[in-house]
Amino acid sequence: MSLFLDLIFPKNCYYCGHQGYYFCPDCQKKLPTRPLVVSPPQPLVGLLSLFAYDRSFRRAILDLKYRFVTDLIPELSQLVFCKLNSDYPNLFSFWRSRSFVLVPVPLHPFRQNWRGFNQSALIASRLSQILQLDCQNLLIRRLNTPSQTSLSPSARSQNVDSAFSLSLSVPPPPANIILVDDVYTTGSTLVSAAKCFPSTVNVWGLTLAA
Repeated sequence: MSLFLDLIFPKNCYYCGHQGYYFCPDCQKKLPTRPLVVSPPQPLVGLLSLFAYDRSFRRAILDLKYRFVTDLIPELSQLVFCKLNSDYPNLFSFWRSRSFVLVPVPLHPFRQNWRGFNQSALIASRLSQILQLDCQNLLIRRLNTPSQTSLSPSARSQNVDSAFSLSLSVPPPPANIILVDDVYTTGSTLVSAAKCFPSTVNVWGLTLAA
C-alpha cells in the first residue's frame, strides 16, 4: 500500500522538492533550529521547540493536521531524535536517567473524531519507541475550544484556560513528564496543560517547532 501511495502521491522534500523524502538528508542538515528555553512560562520547568516554524515547516504541519498526511510522522520523529542526539545529548541523557514520561497534549473528542487522530499523540507514540521513553495519555480536553491559529496572544490564553484536566482513569502522575505538542506559539496550550499536574511534578514541554 505504501509503495502504491508513493506512486500516486510521491513524497517531495518540503524545502527543495527532492523526491523520496519529506525532509531530504541535505535539507535536514540545514533546517533552521531553535535554542533551548531555560526560563519557560510557569509551571513549565523546561521547554524545547526544536525547529523554526518557517514557511516550509508550517506547510508540513498543516498537511499533517488538515490533509491527514500521517506518514509524515516517522520522518518528523526521526528529525527529533537526530536533533536531540546531536545538539542536546546531555538533556536527552537527563530525560532518560530520570525516567521522564511523554504525555501528548490531547484534542477534544469531537475534533479528534472528525480528524480521525491526534497528531500530538501519534508523534508522542512514535517518539516513545525511538527515544525509549514511556508514553502515557494522562490528560483529557474538557472544552472544545476554537482553533488557536487566528487568535491574538491574549485571546489564546483565555481560549485554553481550564481546557484540560487529568484523566480520572489513570493513577497519580509520574514525577517527571514531557508534554508533547506540534507547535509552540504563545505557550498558552502547554501552560494550561501543565497546570493540571501537582506542583511536585516536573513538567517539560517538547514541540516540533516554534
